[in-house]
Amino acid sequence: MSLAVDFDAATPLALVLDFSSDHPGHFGAPPATSSPFRSGSFEGEVARGASCNCRRITLVPHCNGTHTESASHLTVEQRPLHHIVPAAPIPALLLTVPPLRAADTREDSLPAPRSGDRQLTEELVSRGIQHLVTDLPSVDRLEDDGLPTAHRIFFGLPTRSTRLDEATRAQCTITELAWFPDALADGPCAVQLQIPAFGGDAVPSRPLHLPYLP
Repeated sequence: MSLAVDFDAATPLALVLDFSSDHPGHFGAPPATSSPFRSGSFEGEVARGASCNCRRITLVPHCNGTHTESASHLTVEQRPLHHIVPAAPIPALLLTVPPLRAADTREDSLPAPRSGDRQLTEELVSRGIQHLVTDLPSVDRLEDDGLPTAHRIFFGLPTRSTRLDEATRAQCTITELAWFPDALADGPCAVQLQIPAFGGDAVPSRPLHLPYLP
């Protein structure tokens, strides 16, 4: 059965990165910057007399906003995201999952949970989820002792391995720091992951929430 999506009712799930105001800077990363490109007598800013605006942008995709990453985040070998992310909309489920106190769950983590930690306990891998979009800054804790266990489980990468060919779910992606408006209701939908054709293990992204047509 094929389902049609309503692009006219698309909702962007990306945080707006405004270089002139506060924006995310997780894990100690500096703010993203945008400045005029200068070369010789050319200064890329119309307000300063240039013929056109030409900006130089500096950012850390993992820290400065909504981004999509792959198993290459953890490996020596790199595979560009645009070779992995489907161009077409992906069948999806919007689901609000409340975190639980780690002490109240039967699940464990590595490193072990600390006092006051909360966990999300849904088993995504066993359900075959290939493309995860979350509003968390990271699916692992900020201080993970160099053991990004949740990333490794999701990408099927053994502990301590840095080889991309050992990732059994190298076709999967994680999108972090997304933003879900309160008006969006939980339920079936589609998601389109819009990304630039950049190299690297993570790129800025603009996921779209797409409702199905009746």
